[in-house]
Amino acid sequence: MMRFSVLTVVACQLAGSSFAWAQSAAPTITPGGVVNAADYTAAVAPGMLIAVFGDSMASKVSSAAGTPLPTALDGTSVEVDGQAIPLFFVSAKQINAQMPFGVSGQVQVRVRTAVSLSSPATVTVVASAPRLFTKTMDGKGEPILVHNADWSLVSTASPARPGEYLILFLTGLGAVNPVIPAGQAGGDNDKYGPLNQLPSGAVTVAFGGKQTAILFAGLAPGWVGLYQINLQTPADMPRGSFALVASTKDGASQTGVLASAEGTGVPTTPTLVNLAVSLSTVTGGNPVTGTVTLSAAAPTGGLTIALRSNLAAATVPSSVVVAAGQASAQFSIATSAVPTAQIVTITASLGADSRTAPLTVTPLTGPVPTDLGGGVKMEFVSIPAGEFMMGCSLGDTECSADESPVHLVRITKPFEMGKYEVTQGQWQTIIGSNPSKFVGADLPVERVPWSDIQQFLTRLNARNDGNSYRLPSEAEWEYAARAGSTDKYAGSVLAEAAWYADNSSANTHPVGQKKANGWGLYDMLGNVVEWSQDNYASYAGGPVSDPTGPSFGFNKLFRGGSWRYSASYERVSSRMEASTANIGDNIGFRCVREKATASPLSTFRDYVITMTGTMTLAGKTIVTTIISGVPGIIPEAVVDTTADMSSGIVVYSYFFNPTLSGNTVTFTGTNGQGIYTNASGSGAGVITSGTLSLTATSPSVGTSVSGTLQFSTAGGSFNASFTGKIVSSVK
Repeated sequence: MMRFSVLTVVACQLAGSSFAWAQSAAPTITPGGVVNAADYTAAVAPGMLIAVFGDSMASKVSSAAGTPLPTALDGTSVEVDGQAIPLFFVSAKQINAQMPFGVSGQVQVRVRTAVSLSSPATVTVVASAPRLFTKTMDGKGEPILVHNADWSLVSTASPARPGEYLILFLTGLGAVNPVIPAGQAGGDNDKYGPLNQLPSGAVTVAFGGKQTAILFAGLAPGWVGLYQINLQTPADMPRGSFALVASTKDGASQTGVLASAEGTGVPTTPTLVNLAVSLSTVTGGNPVTGTVTLSAAAPTGGLTIALRSNLAAATVPSSVVVAAGQASAQFSIATSAVPTAQIVTITASLGADSRTAPLTVTPLTGPVPTDLGGGVKMEFVSIPAGEFMMGCSLGDTECSADESPVHLVRITKPFEMGKYEVTQGQWQTIIGSNPSKFVGADLPVERVPWSDIQQFLTRLNARNDGNSYRLPSEAEWEYAARAGSTDKYAGSVLAEAAWYADNSSANTHPVGQKKANGWGLYDMLGNVVEWSQDNYASYAGGPVSDPTGPSFGFNKLFRGGSWRYSASYERVSSRMEASTANIGDNIGFRCVREKATASPLSTFRDYVITMTGTMTLAGKTIVTTIISGVPGIIPEAVVDTTADMSSGIVVYSYFFNPTLSGNTVTFTGTNGQGIYTNASGSGAGVITSGTLSLTATSPSVGTSVSGTLQFSTAGGSFNASFTGKIVSSVK
């Protein structure tokens, strides 16, 4: 029973119950959606347990009944280079399977259903990619590591003892001997045949930096795609919580997996092993985050790390405390404006251990940053006017159909693009909360829908600092990302410029750590995908000047790839779309900054604005709501008094065809799309024509609005005045 309960933790990641629904759509695989089933990253090896994420991939939830595993479940199969592979579990949005033995390099993964065959997802398969299963089933925390004597889990309450025999469960160790077909259970020298083992020395396991003795490494007897390593802990194993790492010639297992050891009875004081800064180069006046890392978790009471800086250009606190049970801590580094670049050395010390990290503080060049308050600033880069070929890059063979036709685009005016993706610190300063999954002030904000970003921009613009802030158009984004280049990675070596599936460790990273593009913009590829202002549509061709996409659309565009996606989605021409309500832990944005125009309402038609106030009509004061909006989504303007019936007067009418003059927008021509009623019935009836004029200094929430309403019915003409405020403004 104990053995069953331990491996059930792994099995729960691979199987489910049965539940049916209707299926009519073609299956799709999420970009970067083929991952291993241990820590859900792109590290994949032959024989490995994998997960495929997508949509419409099965008509019901189904699980394999036994071994060998089937290659189809209820009409759904997964194909690797055309070969159907063994399946554990299928559902509409997730499939768990086993990667075949004998495959290597780039392979094409597709999902086939009774409806259709999905587009391929390109996956890189390496000879081995050890990944540990963990108790939380997310590849982090405590591993599935058991005591050999009773198969109970190693934990803080039941730590590993010096010299004890343990069993570690993982996946991704690759080829075994004797060779075994995918989908078949590992041998047990009995019912399932001989043990399937790795060559001697093919894998090592380090526990707290100490090598363990390996007694067996191979497929877990009776299990498909699950590997086990029987090991013995070192006799001099200290007490504490330590990293557990399995390594092959192709790499090591994921970081952040810690196991507890009882040790020799003498706790070992952790040592200081690393000091890192979030940015290697920073413009003076901007903050940086430092991180100290210990060799093991700090003991009760924590550990104090001394800090110092050798130059006044960067200042640090005198110390930082690593809390008990933690192995790292962060601290803030403040920088000052400097006339010339200065290289500062930050030093962290714990007893005799010390670590240093260089930090280059540079003088401000280019546009003055926007000061958001509280020491938080937003930097921008000047982007010149010019022209470029938009769409599939020259020589790129991975382009999708919507990246064509390639067409000439002219950007007729210079603009300023955010130097970095908007960070959580900046979002928190403006909005007051942080929706992100991966938390850190210098990390890009994520899990922000397009609609919430409009609120961020509205508040940013309401500061009235002489600038106007918005999302870039899709054309502006690609123009800035290319920075004059014509190849698919914008003139960069991808691994040097982007955090993506192959190097991200399945999370975001502080902005600005990778190389900037030719115009000094960071993370244009990778880290998080970035929303644009435009509605999604196919390219119409060119040449065109300053395109902004169609005025109506169901989805918005985002660009640039992310930490989750494979290299093909990091290409500078790659396009993705989603509804404005979509959120994801890999979706963020950056801002465009322009000088505010003399008429703040010049972009009035780009907003859906709700105004509430009172209208004076026929001697009555009536509570009124007016909504103005975007053509094709809602009418240009709606006047609605139906919430206040006390006056006996009702006006409900549409207005169209806005024109602008200074800060006044005027709508005309109701074309019979309205109604007027009153208690006496005099003049009541269909509104045949009318004019609505509204005056405001900006489309921001809280702005006062005044206006006039003139309309006619078959029974006469009427005049009304309106006063109110903007209560909602969504760009």
